[in-house]
Amino acid sequence: MSPNVDLSQLAVRRDGASSTPRTRRSWHAGTRIVLPGLVLLGFVAVVGWAARDRLLPATPVTVISVVTTHLDVQSEGTPIFQAAGWIEPRPTPILVTALTEGVVEKLLVVEGQTIQAGEPVAHLIQDDARLALQTADADLELRQAEVDNVKATLTLAKAMLPLQLKAARSRLALAKESLDARTRAAELGASPLLALPLARSEVEVAASAVAELELKENGIKAEGLRPFAELEANVKAASTRAKLAEIAVAAARLRLDRTVIKAPVAGQVMTLIARPGQRLMGQSPLGHQEASTIIAMFDPGMLQVRADVRLDDIRKVQPGQLVKIQAPVTADALDGEVLRITSQADIQKNTLQVKIAVKTPPPSLRPDMLVQATFLAPATPKGADESKQALRLMIPKQLVETSEGNTHVWTAVLVNKVARKKAVTLGRSIGDFVEVTQGLNAADRLIHDGRQGLSDGQRIAVTYAE
Repeated sequence: MSPNVDLSQLAVRRDGASSTPRTRRSWHAGTRIVLPGLVLLGFVAVVGWAARDRLLPATPVTVISVVTTHLDVQSEGTPIFQAAGWIEPRPTPILVTALTEGVVEKLLVVEGQTIQAGEPVAHLIQDDARLALQTADADLELRQAEVDNVKATLTLAKAMLPLQLKAARSRLALAKESLDARTRAAELGASPLLALPLARSEVEVAASAVAELELKENGIKAEGLRPFAELEANVKAASTRAKLAEIAVAAARLRLDRTVIKAPVAGQVMTLIARPGQRLMGQSPLGHQEASTIIAMFDPGMLQVRADVRLDDIRKVQPGQLVKIQAPVTADALDGEVLRITSQADIQKNTLQVKIAVKTPPPSLRPDMLVQATFLAPATPKGADESKQALRLMIPKQLVETSEGNTHVWTAVLVNKVARKKAVTLGRSIGDFVEVTQGLNAADRLIHDGRQGLSDGQRIAVTYAE
């Protein structure tokens, strides 16, 4: 072994030794504080995101799916399906009713007869109406006589006023002369005891009568008095009763005129409802409508077809669609146009009724005739892709909203559970549904209930409608 050992190789520097523990202490602080904090924050974020439906407020809504139907694309005017129907007046039959009660005496028309506006169709028994009119005329004459009587009384009273005043003044002068004579007789002692007071009383009575008549003649306007007010009131009352009697005469004459029932418009008689001897209720509020109807008529130029269309074919029908109508009374098919789809369905035949207007009905066409309606394919909208017309998206009309001239619907984004307002373009209407040509797809979910007060992007709680 060498005796010279270099011990400097075993020396440790004091200044470099302190750096290693400091690095270890900072590493321990990061692993013990920062990393667990980050993990805790991530856990809280995950829990918050999972519980966001409970923590954040959401508006409850009910959603439904878009209805999809398929339509075979055909060229315009091609027959697509047929439906049986029958002819009826458009829009409804015309009922000719009696406006006054009575018993039918005779009918003046028959079924199928062509009548003009104002032409009589039936007569009611007129005896009671004539008697009522005669009674009203007699009462009117009586009331007019009363008016003449009270007017004559008023005129006579005004004419007699100067004569009455003259007579009253004569009586006053005579009473004064009688008073003077009795006064002289009393002075001579030749007059009874009560003769003088009686004479004075007669003078006072006569003077009062003269003053009253002079007041009537001279002081009426100045004092605002009406000496003939009672007679004038009698004249007004009698005149009013005469007017009421005139109204009664007019009502009785109107009732007599209404015993002849006339057609309100020109047309053709369809059904005779009343019969001779039948009692009609007129305008009585207790009577039914049929209790006053005489006949049912129609306008031959206004006819329509009520067709029973299968529910599978309803989706192919739209207002304005052309229809060919085959009737047994015509060799050629008649032109028709769809008016509307009704809400009257037949659960036994599984059909829905469609109204079709007959454009130019022939004279031989009558209501209740059975016909065959052939529905023709409508024209494809310009610029529309025929391949896309096979799939049609239908939504309820009540979900469509309009604001500032634009139409839109509310949809639910199920991933984020938020409401979105989508602008849509509408197409054909079928019953309570309308076609959407742009703006929606088959996967969209429509908000049915809870749309009030929604805003675009608002959180919602979704419930699916049954």
